[in-house]
Formats: sequence, structure tokens, C-alpha cells
Amino acid sequence: MIATLAGARGAITLAAILSLPAMLQDGTALAGRDLAIGLAAGVVLLTLLLAATCLPPILGKLMLPGHGDHDGAGERAARLAMAKAAEQHLLDLETYETDVGALWAIAQLRQLYRQRASHLDDPGSELVMVASSVWADAALGALSKERDVAVDLRRRQQVSHAVANRLLADVDLRTEQTRSNLRIT
Repeated sequence: MIATLAGARGAITLAAILSLPAMLQDGTALAGRDLAIGLAAGVVLLTLLLAATCLPPILGKLMLPGHGDHDGAGERAARLAMAKAAEQHLLDLETYETDVGALWAIAQLRQLYRQRASHLDDPGSELVMVASSVWADAALGALSKERDVAVDLRRRQQVSHAVANRLLADVDLRTEQTRSNLRIT
């Protein structure tokens, strides 16, 4: 029903009806052409009026994603549970991992999830919010510099196109992850 009301608005109907010839090949007027144009225009106007008056109330009653979902406390609790589950998973990984590099990476990730969980537990904490902002600005600035160097190395032909593309893809991915983390926390 919504697709019907919000559809093409009669453009095809009017184009088709106006394509009727005014005169036949023998020079006589096409009988009923004016009536057909009037009826088509009336139908188009009626559907426009119906859509303008009926569509807003219909759409207002629908629960669309991102509209009317103002359960901030519920979302915060869900994000906190997710962060704690992820941290527990990383803790479990630590018990089986023996590689020092992997253990360091897991510890860094656990720290990030701990920070996220503490921020979600106390969203009013100014210190956490300021630290997150400073960290994000510093991280995005550092990633921007990495990108500049990769582009410069390619421009000076010190790395191949393939290597430059891999480096830039990595920097772009980390940049988007950082921006995504800012939207989440």
C-alpha cells in the first residue's frame, strides 16, 4: 500500500495518454481523446491528494529502524553486555595462547573493551569522555599521517602500486574502525 501511494505519481499515465494522436491519418479528430486526458489527469490528481493526506499517518504508525526507538538505557545495557562478553572471550583466548605477540594484541583488545564497558557503566564520566576524545583525535591524526606517507612513497615510486594499495587499504580500514568506535561509545 505504501509503495502504491508513494509511487510514480502518474508520470507514466500522463505520458501514455498524451501520446495519443490528436488526429487520425485521415485527418479526423480522435474521438474521446479529450475525455481520456481529463480522466487520466483526474486520476493522477486524486492519487496525489490521497498520498499527501494518507501517507504521513500511515508512515507515522510504522516502526522503522532508527525512528521512534529511543530506548537509550536498553541500548546502553545491550552494548555493555556485548562488551563484557567480548572481554570474557579475549580472557579465555589468553589462557590458551602462548605467542607473546598474540598475547600482547589480546591484552590491548581487552583494555579497549574494558574502557568501553567502563564508559557504558558510567556514561556521565567526563574523564572517560575526554580521554576517548583525545585518543580518537590522536589516533585519527596518526592514521592520516600514515596515509600521507603511503601516498608519498607511491608518488616517489619507492613502493609498487600493489604495496601502496595494500597499505592504503589497511590505513582506511583502521580509520573506519576508529570512526566506528567513536559512533558506538
